[in-house]
Amino acid sequence: MTKAFKPSLLVKQNREVLFRVGILLKGFNGFLEILGGVALFSVGPQFLLKVVRYVTQDEIAEDPHDLVANFLRHIATHLSISGEHLFGLFLLIDGLINIGLVVALLKRIRIAYPIATAIYATVFIYEIYRFIIHPSLGLTALATIDLIVIALVLFEYHAISSHDT
Repeated sequence: MTKAFKPSLLVKQNREVLFRVGILLKGFNGFLEILGGVALFSVGPQFLLKVVRYVTQDEIAEDPHDLVANFLRHIATHLSISGEHLFGLFLLIDGLINIGLVVALLKRIRIAYPIATAIYATVFIYEIYRFIIHPSLGLTALATIDLIVIALVLFEYHAISSHDT
């Protein structure tokens, strides 16, 4: 006769810690997106280009083919006022959604789990689409982190759902 598998307290604590860390990382990302969105509304494209050049100059001097530094410079060079505001609006909305989901998940609001999973999965699919068109190491890292967070949200949702039954 086999016993039903019951996760040990250590496994449960590890799952919860990983869940909280992953969700807090998404919250930090949301905070940075909000800051970036506000910054894009507050400054002009020339100022932004100067800041990006200053921030990336050491990386470019060390490695002229640095993917992240060149990507940032490319984006900053091609921003127009309307494109800058549109991107700023996107960052603000995405950041606010992320913060809202993080707060709801940390409060263990049940409906937030499937909503977060759907939103993060949509972002993940878009990241894969972008990767197919323009492969990059940064996009691979973001997609991997998002996939891990999706799994953590699903594991936690399953754990709280099975605890309630």
